Amino acid sequence: GFAWGSDVVGWLNFDDVTLSGGGPAPTCPIFTSSPRTIIVSPGGSGKTKLAWQCQNVVPGSCSIDQGVGPVPDSGSRDATISYTTTFTLSCTAAGGAQATTYVEVKVLDQQRREIRPP
Repeated sequence: GFAWGSDVVGWLNFDDVTLSGGGPAPTCPIFTSSPRTIIVSPGGSGKTKLAWQCQNVVPGSCSIDQGVGPVPDSGSRDATISYTTTFTLSCTAAGGAQATTYVEVKVLDQQRREIRPP
């Protein structure tokens, strides 16, 4: 609990020092989409259900891009898309570390050609 200070002569007492930060790393082991492939008519769109589960994150710190927005640390949400889309789930832990994971949902036209963003 003690150390000798070289710049300041004397003993330093560390008995009342509390280390903070760090903590367990945030994880999002589950981030899925059902279905992963959607077949649409020309100019159409389809729905997919995104589902996720994250651990060791600050409540309210999770969000999914592509217009989904803030989400709880676990749950599901429907998303409507008209072209192949990669969704990114990001959450933050108490120490500031971030967990980021992705899921891609393919959109095919009725002739089974992939529709990508312009």
